[in-house]
Parts: sequence; structure tokens; C-alpha cells
Amino acid sequence: EEEADAKSFMEEADASHDGKISLQEFLQHVDREWASLSKGFKGAELAAVQKDAAEDKTHMEDIFSKADLNKDSLVDAKELPAMLRAMEAADDEEGDEKDDSAEEDDDEKDGDEAHDRTGENDEEKNEEDEDVVATEQVQHKEGQ
Repeated sequence: EEEADAKSFMEEADASHDGKISLQEFLQHVDREWASLSKGFKGAELAAVQKDAAEDKTHMEDIFSKADLNKDSLVDAKELPAMLRAMEAADDEEGDEKDDSAEEDDDEKDGDEAHDRTGENDEEKNEEDEDVVATEQVQHKEGQ
């Protein structure tokens, strides 16, 4: 399944069809995804989606950079699974944060004190992504 996901992602993101994804191709793919997600939003909601998109794009640049093991500014088929796992981990973390945020909103509506969320920030997301990529780097080196 992971191999099929990687192949599908490569086909979608690799605009030059050279079997590698450049940072520009990757960010264009991210832009397309966010454009699709933002359809139907207007005003403040659209502004919030656009803000999320900009933050996500910065985070995706970091993931790309860490996944580019040979530092050739391209992610190839060998590097792609680690990048996809890091992206999935980031999505999972984002979902957890939204769940926490919804719980805080509920608590505030009930008149309860909101939970203290200090420390849950982009730095922690980056550390988790680094852990995923570092594990992949070790596995990649052991496989050579």
C-alpha cells in the first residue's frame, strides 16, 4: 500500500515526469491541494484557510529538506516514502491539535477554564517529523 501511495504521489507531484520531485514541484502540489480545500470559503473563513496554507507550506518545505537524504534538491523514489510518512505524521498532529482546540472551545463555552496548551507548537511538530526522517535515514543507510 505504501508503494502504491508513493507511486500515486509521484505521478501527481512530478510535473516534469523525471521520476523525481523538486521543491518547486512539491510546493505547487501543496498549493493545488490547498486551492482544492479552500473552494467555497469566503471572507474570514477563506483568510483563515489561506493562513493555514501558508503555515503548512513552510512546514512542508522543512519536511522536503529533511527527506532529501542525498541533498540534491530532489526527492526520488527511495526518499519519497520517508517524506510521505513525515507528511502523514504532520497531518495526524494537526488533527490532534484541532481536536484539542475544539475541546478548548467547548470548555470555554461551558464556563470551564480552557486547558493550558503551552508547549504544543510547530517546534514539537518539527521534532516529530525529524524523528520520522531520522529513522528513515538510518534504515536507508542500513539497506546500502
